[in-house]
Amino acid sequence: MLSTTHAPPQDSAHVIEVLKAVAAPLTGEAFLHNLVQQLGVLFQAETTFVAHRIDPQSTMVRGLAAWKDGARKEAWEFDLKNNPCHMVYQGEPVFLPCEVAAKFSGKKDSGYESFVGYPLRGRNGDVMGHIAVYSSKILTGHDDWMSLCGLFADRAEAELQRQLLENERDRTIKKLKALDALKNEFISIAAHDLRSPLGAVRGMAEVLSRQQNQGEREQALLENIIDASDRMAGLVNRYLDYASIEAGALKLEKIETDLSRFLEGLLVLRRVLAADKDITIQADLSDRIVCFVDSERLGQVIDNLLDNAIKFSPHGGTIKLGLSEADDGTSVAISVSDEGPGVPEDLKPRIFGAFETTADDGDSNRFRSGKGFGLGLMISKRVIDAHG
Repeated sequence: MLSTTHAPPQDSAHVIEVLKAVAAPLTGEAFLHNLVQQLGVLFQAETTFVAHRIDPQSTMVRGLAAWKDGARKEAWEFDLKNNPCHMVYQGEPVFLPCEVAAKFSGKKDSGYESFVGYPLRGRNGDVMGHIAVYSSKILTGHDDWMSLCGLFADRAEAELQRQLLENERDRTIKKLKALDALKNEFISIAAHDLRSPLGAVRGMAEVLSRQQNQGEREQALLENIIDASDRMAGLVNRYLDYASIEAGALKLEKIETDLSRFLEGLLVLRRVLAADKDITIQADLSDRIVCFVDSERLGQVIDNLLDNAIKFSPHGGTIKLGLSEADDGTSVAISVSDEGPGVPEDLKPRIFGAFETTADDGDSNRFRSGKGFGLGLMISKRVIDAHG
């Protein structure tokens, strides 16, 4: 059978149109199918495809997109043995202008005369795949054909690298999500398992503290045990809140609430605590504002803010609690301010993150060295965000 020859196209306008088509804003499988189709049009070839090597130690490769006899071909796998494609994995472009079917047993019945192959490299420089052209025509004009094929290879290589990065990112995200779920499950289980023994310790300490035969030293120790148990229980509850928030399981039960009366109720205990440091809490709650809130969760937020204010205020200082409503009635603001040192400017963007802690001695430069676990403000922000 006589074979015709095929020289590179001399019509620059035609080449430009083909290259423009390759530059279409596509990604993924659609991009690769469009690329091999345009490559087939340019070469007037029966088969063009892009392949990715499955394993560097194996001769198997996976065809990702192909244009064969004027139609798309979906992904498939094939062996490089007895196939001119294997030559490309030596790292250099391959140009076989004729007698491909005669020279390679894997193509003996294909009717192909010519083959052009171009390596596609990964970020580390290794050959990760190739682009291939099979034609029943004898190709002439080696340099021009290789230059054109190189343009297509550059685009295919960039897309494969993008896909590999995207797949790597997706795998990393999946692993991180699994680890995060495991962490939240561990925190939840650990916190629940701590509650029972804590309750037992506190209960026994309370029973002993009520007995009349305790000396002053023993009574003080029992009170310390009760206080420590309460602090630990609070920490356990915050961990449970944190796990719930991270798992997206924070639920609010909103009820109609008079915020002025609600805040006044919260201040009763906090004023007692503030008195130990001669701190005055001033509350501007003259306006009666009613809205739907989860009073338990909102109380948790206000308690946390007031506790922080008491902790960082100097002896004899003043804390102000304010309540106001926007002019259009669409939002309510509750504010807590104190005379403490404040948060360093460079740390303000992170103050609502998990495990960011504050020092308990009023030294703002010791923001990272506090004894807490840095969950209070994070939980507070999430609760307020959930209220909308």
